[in-house]
Amino acid sequence: MDKKFEYIVFDLGGVMVELAAYEKMMEWMEHKITLEEFNKKWLLSNAVRSFESGKITPSEFANAIIEEFNLPVSEEEFIKGFMNFIKGFYDGMEDLLKKLSQNYTLACLSNTSELHWSKLCSEYDIESMIKHNFLSYKTGLNKPDKEAFLNVIRALGTEPDKILYFDDNQINVDAARQVGMEAYRVCGCEEVCRVLEELKII
Repeated sequence: MDKKFEYIVFDLGGVMVELAAYEKMMEWMEHKITLEEFNKKWLLSNAVRSFESGKITPSEFANAIIEEFNLPVSEEEFIKGFMNFIKGFYDGMEDLLKKLSQNYTLACLSNTSELHWSKLCSEYDIESMIKHNFLSYKTGLNKPDKEAFLNVIRALGTEPDKILYFDDNQINVDAARQVGMEAYRVCGCEEVCRVLEELKII
């Protein structure tokens, strides 16, 4: 068993959990921008960052996003759609987490809101699978900011090169690498498994 790493840290949406956010937002925007453009705009949006760090209310968030992305929906429609952004774990992910937890300490580093996290806890019992959860709405720290990654290193009490990190956004992968983590861009369980196989972890 390769023990180069002691910790495996996962992003949430797009890595462990399948999202419908992109589909719904692109539909609302009538596909006027590319998925890559949307990902970057969403990640760096002041409204998203403020909401996911617990600084504004769901109502304030909804209205700010509707204005920023010029969405043809009401506040109520947006919030209802936002709650359905989460589809659930990717196929095979729950079994993979159970397998990895036998030899590694697992953690989650995610820009997320209390609304989405509470749904994941109540419907999918995610807290029973992941030992350490670094959630932006609790820490007040958003990726790709350097401090979000340094906070993980400090909290785990380890060296950054002992951490293997997975994210679906290249900007976050780059930020993780800059603090010394070994990081890979992936989407879904199948791509995570491919990297783990290449690293001889599974």
